[in-house]
Amino acid sequence: MADDPKLSRNPLAMPEDLLYGDRSTEPLSPRKPKAERDVVLATFSLYPEDIEHLNQLVKDLKTSGHRGVNKSRIVRQAIAAYRPKDYRPPR
Repeated sequence: MADDPKLSRNPLAMPEDLLYGDRSTEPLSPRKPKAERDVVLATFSLYPEDIEHLNQLVKDLKTSGHRGVNKSRIVRQAIAAYRPKDYRPPR
């Protein structure tokens, strides 16, 4: 370990300007733009009986041979099929 050149020098013994370097001459690299996410995680509330119903729908669809069935896909399809005239006030 003592033979490692990185470990053989003490950075605190160096002058401070050598330690940090001259920032004015070093151009900053451009930042990468953040990639857009396809999915946004959201939380919403359901009654326990609604969750049981949703779980049963997933189970029934899977046993009938449908592939790729999950709760999120059922909720997305329900939202896509929603029409304002179908709205019922909460219980």
